[in-house]
Amino acid sequence: MPYLGKTPSQATRQRYYKTASGGETSISGTMTTGGTLTFNDGEFVDVKLNGVSLVAGTDYNTTTANTIGGLSALAANDQVEIVVYDTFSVFSGDVDSNLSVGGNLSVTGTSTLTGNVGIGTDAPAHNVEIVATAAGSVNDSLQIRNNATSSGTGSRIRFINSTDNTSDANGASIASVRDGNDNDLVFETENSEAMRIDHSGNVGIGTNSPTQPLTISASGANGLFLLRDESDAADSCRLFFDSSNTRYALFAEDGVLSVRSGGTPGSSSGTERVQFTVNGINSSGVAGNTTVSSANLFISGGNNFQKSTSSRRYKTEITDATHGLADVLNLRSVTYKGVNDGETLFGGLIAEEVHDAGLTEFVNYSQDDDGNDVPEGVHYGHMVALAFKAIQELKTGLDAEKAKVAALETENATQATQIADLITRVAALEEAE
Repeated sequence: MPYLGKTPSQATRQRYYKTASGGETSISGTMTTGGTLTFNDGEFVDVKLNGVSLVAGTDYNTTTANTIGGLSALAANDQVEIVVYDTFSVFSGDVDSNLSVGGNLSVTGTSTLTGNVGIGTDAPAHNVEIVATAAGSVNDSLQIRNNATSSGTGSRIRFINSTDNTSDANGASIASVRDGNDNDLVFETENSEAMRIDHSGNVGIGTNSPTQPLTISASGANGLFLLRDESDAADSCRLFFDSSNTRYALFAEDGVLSVRSGGTPGSSSGTERVQFTVNGINSSGVAGNTTVSSANLFISGGNNFQKSTSSRRYKTEITDATHGLADVLNLRSVTYKGVNDGETLFGGLIAEEVHDAGLTEFVNYSQDDDGNDVPEGVHYGHMVALAFKAIQELKTGLDAEKAKVAALETENATQATQIADLITRVAALEEAE
């Protein structure tokens, strides 16, 4: 057979010799010369017997893999020459050693390559390695193009983790998808879109039409989840927000969601302003920004924001109050200026004095550094009950005094009648004389 294709030095054909022992009708296995008989396609095998070419299909066949069969019984010392060629179509087939191509290479159809493939390098260390040297610029090392330009078309690189190379459900892909006159970069998992970077640079997770630098769309209880630092069981990563004046940080620490100002990414979390805890909202900053004016918001001694209520639904162990008028009389009503309120003059009570008067149920306490309760404020709204009790006691006393006055008035009226009667009698006696 004439040979057309790659050079013999690239192992594109193999020659075997077999010396017959006599009686053989097929040849396979280890040859006298050339090693073990192997061929990929029996259509590309030449056989000679004692220098005379045999006719395929008439004098021999290759229907059994790596075997020359259908021979007439060989005589002892017959010389069989077998030449095996690569399958090719002017450059097609298997290359068992390194293949180097200078210039452009165009491949039509399916090609199977074993070993590493290098483009721009003759020493690839990976299955496919592309090397380019373009200092100061980004090089187009690999380009995948779809000549179609309609919206929704594009090009895709698919990664499959399966022996089924057609299975979309076992892989992921990166695709360039045309959107009108623009192109988006789409990341897919198991044939479903997971994330998209649109032509404006907006990133969408769970949506293919992001409108902000980061747009996340999720259903149910799903959303953005920031994990804690694995080296610190109490600490988590932060969200930083930049503004023209300062940065703000939001992060969870030991079960508390903290809002801080003045944070610096990678350096400082800033100064805490507000805490969100299982018990509510806590803010030492708000608590420290004091005013002696009346307020609609109650802040506990632990700096928690709380709603004040008077409903029976929120109360237990309801009993009649024992403090009353005598306790009110022990209190000192004062006027004062607040340290943060300028020259404004206020009237009220001193929390420490209310505490000293034994009216602790009307005092709001905080704790000092040693954990001791110290008076912080006065529950003025609650002291209405104390005033009511004092007024009731005053009313009871007043009613008693009114009763005494009424009795005296009755007694006085009786005495007046008696005196008038005596005067009449005296007058009558004087006339009789």
